[in-house]
Amino acid sequence: IGHSSYTDLGFEDIIEGRQKFMCGLSSMSNEVVSKAYAVKLASKKCIISCLSLTHAEIDAMEKQFDFMWALEEEANDKLSATDEELQSIKDVIDECGITLGDDIVFGHVIYADELIVLTIANLKLSQVTRR
Repeated sequence: IGHSSYTDLGFEDIIEGRQKFMCGLSSMSNEVVSKAYAVKLASKKCIISCLSLTHAEIDAMEKQFDFMWALEEEANDKLSATDEELQSIKDVIDECGITLGDDIVFGHVIYADELIVLTIANLKLSQVTRR
């Protein structure tokens, strides 16, 4: 048993402290001892409630994490479909010899910006999952 590295108390110190505590309790009335017990019990219930809340928060975070993964998968599926559609349209335009108008170029710029935002969000999510 020896010494605790955290409190630097030896086993003898713990025994002596317990004896002093028991001596102090025995000098109190039954009503005061009952109230001391009620205080300790209430404190224990408070700690249990804190632990329960912590577990609930962890559960909520895990569910949020799963939800975000599902959103990312769905967005990736949509992005893949959009890439294919965009390329098909571009191929048709190229085959017809049509030059892209400003509105299509603007659409490409917006699409590229959205792709950058999604890529950054994906990187952030990857960093969170590594922790």
